[in-house]
Amino acid sequence: AHAVLGHFGGRGLLNGGFALNLERTRRELEKRKGDFRDVETFAHGIIGVSNSVIERALRLISIERGHDPRDYTLIAFGGAGGLHACDLARSLEMLGVLLPVFPGGLSALGILRADVVRDFSRTVLLAVQEPRDARGKAGQISRGLRVEAETFLGREGFQKKQRRFEYRLDVPRHH
Repeated sequence: AHAVLGHFGGRGLLNGGFALNLERTRRELEKRKGDFRDVETFAHGIIGVSNSVIERALRLISIERGHDPRDYTLIAFGGAGGLHACDLARSLEMLGVLLPVFPGGLSALGILRADVVRDFSRTVLLAVQEPRDARGKAGQISRGLRVEAETFLGREGFQKKQRRFEYRLDVPRHH
């Protein structure tokens, strides 16, 4: 949608290092535009929907934590962050927008700094007469999941001292 609307200045991505096939892009959007009047209107619609989804996430994250977005500046990151930032800041009535020199690099840095989390789970249906039976089965399943997790983390290069495990057991009560 951004390419069709000329938001890349005709140079493609990566400052021209990655060419875009605008004719093919227009053909594909033309096939999918449905009742939209033209490809440009459809492209604006795609961007509008994208902005709405991002805006809803920003509202949820900020308000959920007790922060009013109007008190903040939006920092755009990721390869497409700058393409959406001004519209989002305007709709959220934010103070302004900050565009880092390398927004993709900022996104990559965030990924590098984030904890690696991997869930291992099993759904098991047991008809249990004795609570000890369920406890024994849960322990057996937990041990198997732990082995899977240890194997995965070892393959990913995490040392034992870097690993943390959290166990949860959800047991519904039936009357």
